[in-house]
Amino acid sequence: MISTTMTSLDKEESPAHRAAAFIRGAILEARFAPGQRLVESELSSLTGLGRGPVREALRLLAAEGLVAIEGNKGAVVARASKAMMVEVFEVRELLEGLAARRAALRAATSPHLESIERALDEESLRNVDDSGLILMEANEHLHQLVVDAAESPVIERVLVQMQLPELSSIFFRLMSPTIWRHSREDHIGILNTILKGDGEAAEQRMRAHVRRTAALFADLPDELLR
Repeated sequence: MISTTMTSLDKEESPAHRAAAFIRGAILEARFAPGQRLVESELSSLTGLGRGPVREALRLLAAEGLVAIEGNKGAVVARASKAMMVEVFEVRELLEGLAARRAALRAATSPHLESIERALDEESLRNVDDSGLILMEANEHLHQLVVDAAESPVIERVLVQMQLPELSSIFFRLMSPTIWRHSREDHIGILNTILKGDGEAAEQRMRAHVRRTAALFADLPDELLR
C-alpha cells in the first residue's frame, strides 16, 4: 500500500519537485509497476499536492526516463525491452571503464580526491542490510563520482542519454544482501585502484563490475518487464 505521508520530502523544494520525489520513490520501490498509468487526480490525492505540480512532476520524470507520456494513455511508468537493457550495459561497460581509467590517471591532482577517499570509507562501512533505496542512492552516487572524477563532459553526456526507464526500478527489485555485498566489494576495489592512480586496473575492475550487473539483467524473467 502506498503511504500518503510526505514527511521525508524536503519542505523547501517546489511542489513539483516534492511530487516528483514521491512518484520517483514509488517507481523505484516497485509500488508503481512498468506500464501502469499514473493518474493525476490519484497522485494529487496521494501527495496532497495540486494537479498542476503533479503534472509538472510527471514531465520532470519523463525527462529522467522513469515516465513515458503516451498520447492515448497519458503518463505511464516506462518500460524497456531486455535486449535494449543488455545493449545499454555493453556500452556502459566501455564508457564507465574509460571513466574509471581517466579518474585514476587524474587522481593525484583531482578536485574530487577527498570525495573519492570519503566514498571509500563509506563503502567499507556500508551495511548491506540497509533499505534498498538507500543502497541504490549510494550506488548511483558512487558511479556518478567516478564519472565526475573522469572530467569528461562527453562521457557524462552519453551516459545520461543512455538512461533507460526501467533500469532503476528493476535493479531495485533484483538486489539482495548477497548481491549488494558483492557490489560493495567491487566498489572498494575500484576506488582503491583509482586512488593508487592505476588506470588499467581501475578500468578492468569497473568493466568487470558492470558486466556482473549486466548478467543479472540478461537473466531477467520476462514477467519483470511486463
